[in-house]
Amino acid sequence: PTLDDIDTLCTRIETGDIYLEYITHYHEFDEDGSYMDDWVVWYNDPFSILPMMRRIFAGCHQLVMLEEYQTVYDLLSRIFELKLFIQEGENSEDAPEEEYIELSDSKIKEELSYNLDKAAADWIISFIYLTTKLSDKDRAEKLIKMLETSISKNLKLRILKDLGGTEKLFVSMQSALEIAIADLETQKKEILKAGNRNRKFFEIEDKLTRSNELLIDIRMRCLERKKIKQMESFLEDSWNDVCEVVEWLSFEKDIDDQPEIDTVLEICKELVQSDEIQYDEWQLRKKVLTDIVEHDYYDNLGASDIMEELAEKLCTNDEEYLAYADILYINENKEKAFLAGLVHDCCKCFPLPKIYESCEKYNFKLDDVLKWQPDLAHSFLGYYVAKDIYNIQDEDILNSIKYHTTGRANMSNLEKIIYIADYIEPTRAYFEGVYKARELAYKDLDKAMEYILHSTIQFNTKKGRIIHPLSIESYNYYKN
Repeated sequence: PTLDDIDTLCTRIETGDIYLEYITHYHEFDEDGSYMDDWVVWYNDPFSILPMMRRIFAGCHQLVMLEEYQTVYDLLSRIFELKLFIQEGENSEDAPEEEYIELSDSKIKEELSYNLDKAAADWIISFIYLTTKLSDKDRAEKLIKMLETSISKNLKLRILKDLGGTEKLFVSMQSALEIAIADLETQKKEILKAGNRNRKFFEIEDKLTRSNELLIDIRMRCLERKKIKQMESFLEDSWNDVCEVVEWLSFEKDIDDQPEIDTVLEICKELVQSDEIQYDEWQLRKKVLTDIVEHDYYDNLGASDIMEELAEKLCTNDEEYLAYADILYINENKEKAFLAGLVHDCCKCFPLPKIYESCEKYNFKLDDVLKWQPDLAHSFLGYYVAKDIYNIQDEDILNSIKYHTTGRANMSNLEKIIYIADYIEPTRAYFEGVYKARELAYKDLDKAMEYILHSTIQFNTKKGRIIHPLSIESYNYYKN
């Protein structure tokens, strides 16, 4: 496309003259006839915006190879700020919640059909070559803003090293990130203090995650690592090193071949061999112990054996061993929720013949509602399959699976958590009330149950579906 073509396109997008169409339909079953119970969302592109974008990105990549950095930087800076307006499509069953969508949104990735990471890298490369005379501080601040945009969310800061990034530049970026993170943490605390886990709270959490990812990448891969003992305690100093490496690894897609894993193992071996750590305050030792247990002894790093040795060494008397047992017990309850979450929909994709076959196998009789809506039986059948196939014997876990679609009166905390989590989980397409439900879930489980049950009953009534008596019983219980 010519520069005039691109300018016209951008102007029409900015003014809302051209837009994407939002279409959503509720699907009770998927194409294979399996129970789905979710909304499917897609976007139509009546003005062919996305194919044009694809051509622009491909052209910019060619211009980078020709060292036309100013043109690339100017074009991509404007394009990456664009917000594609959304209008409800003619046949859509619901209106969009948002007014616009960004190019980085995964919902249009397939239609865009271009690697945005590649386009974002071209943008960064152009900036680097254009700003060699700019101060490190100014470059650092601008680069951080660029890397924190949604368009650059998958880029690693270490790419700057291959582009001639200097130690001074990385130090400036480190300082700027530390200030930004401190500011975001303050904002997060203020929101929590006010008791409002609203959308802004989750946006701040996303920004914090990205800022921390960039910061840890600078420390691990861009700056020369210097071992400086900062704490009076050998245990505290060493464990901070472990946590830093583990945090960095959490942002890596493939960790098996990362040499930093050996660093974790070596630090832990040094701690196990040291008698000094047993003289540290119990609060510090307990903190490390809790961290080890909550991370399943870092088994994903192949460190479980050495972590078990370290956990044993951190306890010096019977009272501390009892505290260790308490930590294990609390973590076990978290594990129960995790296991229930994994297994709760184990029968959801059963086609109807399989549902009837399973009912016969487990001698489970469908009540009148389930006869009309056999897809609802997947939670009840999940109880038996989890017990039979997955060998889960804990009744609390089994009941949380059994009642995660209907609810019931006087549910256990685990049952409520699984029921609510199934309703608000992040991958669900938007539907009215989901943000309110997510906010309540962090404040009061019972109020969240009441709100979700009320919304579910209303929605299913509008759809002409029969409400299961357990849901009505559950709603009346939590309403009162």
